[in-house]
Amino acid sequence: MSNSSLVPLVTASALGALTLIYVVRTKSSAIYDLLILRMTSLWYATVLSKLSNGSKVLDIGIGNASSLLVHTAELKAKDITFCGVDYTREYVEAAQENIKKNKAEDNV
Repeated sequence: MSNSSLVPLVTASALGALTLIYVVRTKSSAIYDLLILRMTSLWYATVLSKLSNGSKVLDIGIGNASSLLVHTAELKAKDITFCGVDYTREYVEAAQENIKKNKAEDNV
């Protein structure tokens, strides 16, 4: 294979890699929901069942908060407060949006 015939292959590979990076960076919150939501929602259910009324929890790596917000009714009923942090701006912004949509500002 000559060098000139490798150019389209390398170009296509580079474009594919850039596209993947773009999708992961811009859609990571949706990818999180697709792949992780069910598992972490079950984890939150277990944790919430063991917490006393009025508990306060620091959640490091809260993601977009959708897994926790599945349990908004229990958070409110038990007056449990979560303080969530994450290192990805997109997750933090998505979490803030999701918290507002679920009217959970007093609990998360």
